[in-house]
Amino acid sequence: MRRDARRAKKRNGQSLADATLEDFVRSALAHGHPAYLLDLACSAIHVAQRGEGRLDNILTGLIGTRNREITGLLAVIAELLDDKPAAQLRCRQELAERDEHLPRWIAALPQIDVYRAVRRTHVLGDADELVLGARVKIGRA
Repeated sequence: MRRDARRAKKRNGQSLADATLEDFVRSALAHGHPAYLLDLACSAIHVAQRGEGRLDNILTGLIGTRNREITGLLAVIAELLDDKPAAQLRCRQELAERDEHLPRWIAALPQIDVYRAVRRTHVLGDADELVLGARVKIGRA
């Protein structure tokens, strides 16, 4: 995302500080691979978990913005909120009201097949990562 943001800055004179959430989501969707938007959604959820009421505030902001990019992000976040059924229901109700065409892999997220999980720990203890191996089942259209 950083590389794409730098390229976009050179193209249109926009600085990274001027980039909006929609710009980051648009860039993630443009890659065509689910990993970019999934990473962005996971980051939003991680930030939301740092304080009481933050998830509600983030969802309120996303629900208040109606465009294709934010709808895609909201749909991915909804599928990642398995441990928060009230927030997940709130997202799904909002998505049901929107008439946006989203990539097929987003609709296929409930049928994802996780086949492996690996925890990676930094040697100095600076960071831990949980890496999942998963398959998104998308049929031929």
